[in-house]
Amino acid sequence: MQNVVNERQDFIHSKGLKKPESNLSDKGAGVGDRDIIKFNSTSFGDIEISKSKIITFAGGLFGFSHIQRFIIMEYEKEIPFMCLHAVDEPDIAFIIMNPLLIKTDYNIVIKESEISDLGNADKKDLVVFVILTIANDKSPQFTANLRAPLIINSITMKGKQVAMEGESFSIRHPLFG
Repeated sequence: MQNVVNERQDFIHSKGLKKPESNLSDKGAGVGDRDIIKFNSTSFGDIEISKSKIITFAGGLFGFSHIQRFIIMEYEKEIPFMCLHAVDEPDIAFIIMNPLLIKTDYNIVIKESEISDLGNADKKDLVVFVILTIANDKSPQFTANLRAPLIINSITMKGKQVAMEGESFSIRHPLFG
């Protein structure tokens, strides 16, 4: 078991929730046309993205096991919300954020078997996000699912949603209030 803390998030690749630039900086040499994929997002229009920026969730997300390829898009640097957008399903996107911005003492313990699914992972290369929901009641309420975080290996670009055991993690933790 390993404690996981967000130490790096430099792999988040999109510059705003506009179409990602096709000349994104990658770890290797220049990006050629064969390294770019294009897809149409229902919410954001045509998107071009480097294949190296795609995060693969081999088992999908809970309730979406058939969707395995995602990208993360930032809104703005000053806004803590990001978009986890499905590459192969133009209608599917989730609002995500760093859980430490919601709950400063958020600390999860991940089983070694779950970490090994992400490739040879050094703890500093693992990044944690939580999915947000917006209740459509009388007044909108943002909540975060702290019980099922997303763990991403920023080197291998493999991700996994894990279910935390115990009742100390809420699936509807309020963001405000």
